[in-house]
Amino acid sequence: MAQSQKRSRPVPGVITVLADIDGRAVIADHADLAGEVAERVVLEDSRVELVDRLRAGIGTPIWIAVGGSCVTGELTEVVSDAMVTCGETGKIIVALSAVAAVSAAPARAVSPCSVSRIDARLGIASLLRHEAGRGLTLTTRAGDRISGTLVRVGADHLELLPTDDSGGRRRPGLLVPFDAVSTIAIN
Repeated sequence: MAQSQKRSRPVPGVITVLADIDGRAVIADHADLAGEVAERVVLEDSRVELVDRLRAGIGTPIWIAVGGSCVTGELTEVVSDAMVTCGETGKIIVALSAVAAVSAAPARAVSPCSVSRIDARLGIASLLRHEAGRGLTLTTRAGDRISGTLVRVGADHLELLPTDDSGGRRRPGLLVPFDAVSTIAIN
């Protein structure tokens, strides 16, 4: 009777063994694929620039730490080296190189391939050319605040007609390099 019980137990056949090996291979392939996908995500994230993350957030509220203060508002425009917010204090242009931190930026990014070559080349100068003749308050990276009228915009600087303390005007000629700019509030 002991022998008949041994015979009644199923003995793994070649097909069962091959199916088990195949199942283990599929599991190993899935693990390899998951690892490869995770590695590709890390690689893709390493290529994302701040400007592309910000472009994806146009139309959303944003908080920006810059020069020891913060700027809040709706992100309305992003160019290669600056962003524009509109909030309670009005329109503010923020130089990206002066930004210490950004909160509420989306996790996604705009693909650089989807930005036209012309848009990719636009910078703070193009934003300011639309504001020529308007009043503004400029904050430098050193923390100086200068109010006046934007006279002209060069390739790497702006010219400002400052307002003196008595409300009068000084002569034109205050040149401010874009590299020295932290924020520009448009009046």
